[in-house]
Amino acid sequence: MRFRFYIVLCTPLLLTGCIPTLTAMKTSEPPSESIVEELRSEIAELRHEIQSKDIELKIIEDKLEGGGEKFSSHLEEQILTLSRKLAALEKVSEKIASDIRTLSEHANQTSSSLGLYRERIEEIDAKVHEKRPAFQLKSYRVKAGDSLEKIAKRHKIPVETLKKANNLTDDRIMIGQDLQIPDHG
Repeated sequence: MRFRFYIVLCTPLLLTGCIPTLTAMKTSEPPSESIVEELRSEIAELRHEIQSKDIELKIIEDKLEGGGEKFSSHLEEQILTLSRKLAALEKVSEKIASDIRTLSEHANQTSSSLGLYRERIEEIDAKVHEKRPAFQLKSYRVKAGDSLEKIAKRHKIPVETLKKANNLTDDRIMIGQDLQIPDHG
């Protein structure tokens, strides 16, 4: 009697064992490898439980007489329910594995496309640098009243460009000083 009571109490717990995993799968996040592994583990556990229940059923059928048929039919129903849950979990596991393969293929294609675009950008950038005209320098002699700012404005170049072309660290220039003026050839 105690054994029969134990089976009746434990079977519903077994039937609800995979509910947390199924609940986790209903979220909008893509399935992960850990969920697939967890499902596979639960499937293996359910298979083991089904085998255990089959063995228990055979033992109980051998031990019980007339009233045992009702109890064994109850156990058969529980085994059938477990089998259905196992089949459903296997389908979900296959779907998740398929989704992961699809996402992996998509990620590989995206990476390949990005690599091609990066190469194309580098080619275009190289061509742009090839076609850019080189700066030519022309000479200018500083006159009274000149400043780097006035000379830069007159030649339509930034003051910093003028300073770099002449290796100047500050804005001081002297009358008669020769400056090199960068000019697009």
